[in-house]
Amino acid sequence: VTPSHSENVSLHKEIGQAVANRIRLELLSQVRLGWSQSFGTNCDGSCTSTSFVLLHGWLGDKEDWADSASILCQQGHRVICVDLPGHGMAQVGAGKTQEAWEAAGLFNLAIVTEALADLFDRLHVEQAIIVGYSLGGRVAMSFASQHQSRVSGTVALSAHPGLKSFSDRQQRLLQDAALAERLNSCQTLELLSDFLQAWYKAPLWAGFSQRRPQVFKAMMRKRLLASVDLAALTLEGMSLGRQPDYWSVVSSGRFWYAYGALDQKFSSLGNEVKHLIQPQSTSPRGQAFTEHVLALPDAGHAIVEECPKAVAEFLNSITQHSNIQPARVFAPQSDMDLRICVATSEPLELALKAPLLLSRGDPMPRRSGILIILKARRKGHDVTHEDIAFAGIGEVCPLPMFHQETLGEAEKQVNLVLQAWARSQPWIPPTLLYLDGSMAGWLAQNCPQGENLLPSVRSGLEMALLHVLYRAVGASNIGEQAAKAHSLVCSSDIGVNSLVTRQEDLQNQSGGASVVKVKVGKSPVEDANRVNSLSEMLRSLKGNAARLRLDANQAWTVEEAATFVSSLSDTSVDMTEYLEEPVELMPDGPASFLKSWEVLAEKTGRRVCFAVDESLTDTTLSLDHLAGSQAPIAAVVLKPALQGIEQTFKFAAWSLQHGVRPVVSSAFESGVALCHFAILAGNMMPQHPSFQNQVSACHGLGTYTRLAEDVLDPPFADLIYFHSHHGWRVDVFRCQEALDRTVDALLASRSPAKAETWC
Repeated sequence: VTPSHSENVSLHKEIGQAVANRIRLELLSQVRLGWSQSFGTNCDGSCTSTSFVLLHGWLGDKEDWADSASILCQQGHRVICVDLPGHGMAQVGAGKTQEAWEAAGLFNLAIVTEALADLFDRLHVEQAIIVGYSLGGRVAMSFASQHQSRVSGTVALSAHPGLKSFSDRQQRLLQDAALAERLNSCQTLELLSDFLQAWYKAPLWAGFSQRRPQVFKAMMRKRLLASVDLAALTLEGMSLGRQPDYWSVVSSGRFWYAYGALDQKFSSLGNEVKHLIQPQSTSPRGQAFTEHVLALPDAGHAIVEECPKAVAEFLNSITQHSNIQPARVFAPQSDMDLRICVATSEPLELALKAPLLLSRGDPMPRRSGILIILKARRKGHDVTHEDIAFAGIGEVCPLPMFHQETLGEAEKQVNLVLQAWARSQPWIPPTLLYLDGSMAGWLAQNCPQGENLLPSVRSGLEMALLHVLYRAVGASNIGEQAAKAHSLVCSSDIGVNSLVTRQEDLQNQSGGASVVKVKVGKSPVEDANRVNSLSEMLRSLKGNAARLRLDANQAWTVEEAATFVSSLSDTSVDMTEYLEEPVELMPDGPASFLKSWEVLAEKTGRRVCFAVDESLTDTTLSLDHLAGSQAPIAAVVLKPALQGIEQTFKFAAWSLQHGVRPVVSSAFESGVALCHFAILAGNMMPQHPSFQNQVSACHGLGTYTRLAEDVLDPPFADLIYFHSHHGWRVDVFRCQEALDRTVDALLASRSPAKAETWC
């Protein structure tokens, strides 16, 4: 049958729409925005607050907003800071060099706007005040023009709504192309520094370096970390000359603008905006509207860097004196009827690339463990009233000579728990996601030997339960609700350090990582010489980004540890973030043990800081002991496989409150556990910018390099990406997607009868 003309037109429209959607999805798959999310300090499980989404300017990143974001959080607001493509931790094109046509497709306002909409979806942001500085302000206006229903207000800071004439746009395109060419020629740190010094002498910065020299120096340190190639692509692809006219957003009635009074160019623009905006005299609540256009005194173009407090006060005033209503922040449904319906286990056997010799025990040729797979069914409450099932996965993988339990003992206890759940089919309360102690109580009540679960078993059960709950409630990731409950910050990605064991050759050990952990603890002088050689090698490869973490595993006396520290070169000391467990245990108890750390620090002039690991894990030390210590403790190394997920989060929250960096560490598990640990680590960032600690937010998950195979789909090694300044990174969302894919594939591979039966 020949279709009619109208049917033919309709068919071609459907085909065109399908092709356009496919292209959009493909482009979006190539762009991942970096982000951090913090919740208001008074936000509980069911709070309402205004959400702010903050976008930085060209050459900046999400950290530019740290001071302003902290103030907004203290005012009770939810704050999401975003890295735009070509900046910070944003990933574009899977880290590869883009062809010209790819760059044109990925570095433009349209695709960035859609990537931002995708982030809104992932983080469950129904509506937000979107705020952007300079380039970020233009992205904010683009988003407001395309997604009006998701924007309660638009705030542009020193940003241009759009050039009005064709000749002005063409001239700007030529200017940006020339500037990008100059930037692309800056392939050394010295050339980039010269470029930046010249750039910040332009009139709109109003003598920034002279007026606020310390602020300017701090900003310059960050700007020198910019990726030259990507920044140039952003400059051309998102040029003001290519930007559509967003003056309609300015006149929408939900628009605010701020600029530095010393910035003559944007002062003129601000006056133009002010004349265009005609706000009502009062809000529906009878309050006066806040000033829609604000000139910040004694500031140039860089108002976010120069006066973060004033910027935060301006943003907060918008919520106080406008008709913007706070929205409910996503929280799990507390009365959800979710019950375990399937629990099973799978043996786990993974070959290692080479037999592994640890600090104690015989060489280990392979890793053996157990995968726990749970499925829970939620009673249907939608219009279909159909039940929905959700699956989760965890890993039990005790490390010989480190865990006290054997694999056989762990397997026996896992089977007891699964058999008990087969009989009781327990209800899983969504509040377990908060990791506030409720998980321990639930396990004690619902597991045989629940008060005395083996550490590896507890960890594996917690992983599987949290995974099920995250999927059932629709959270953005497994750890988000715990971060909110503990007033911590969620991050899009984390750093990963590599590992050099004692018997390994130093050559090519970093593998691209900027942070390297080195096992020491034998001859103090020989170990120091080895570290000194590695530090020179890393410094030549990574420059100032190179960092060392040293682990003695309680191998030395105080005198031996002092000899080691004193034998380190100045370069090694400058690069060392901490020395882990530097001295052997003392028979006189924890006070004497920590006193030996203090003695070591004094003997060596506090050349290096220390980190706690096994002494906390095996309960030699408690958090109270650490709080009273005068030793320079910079980090607490946490092993979820030994402490459990909930306990790890408790220790991490305590650490951050006391100015100590929590470092999550693996014990040669598969990618399943590593993904859980990475997600956990991504949700334990400090809330306040005053957190000053020399230890980078980099975690000890580099053991994946020892695996010859992985049960995770895709393997954890494939999730790692390389950042030019920050080394190995892994994305929290990609970890979450890999866990979902892996457990679904494992269940699909089982026969239908077996997939719905108990262990």
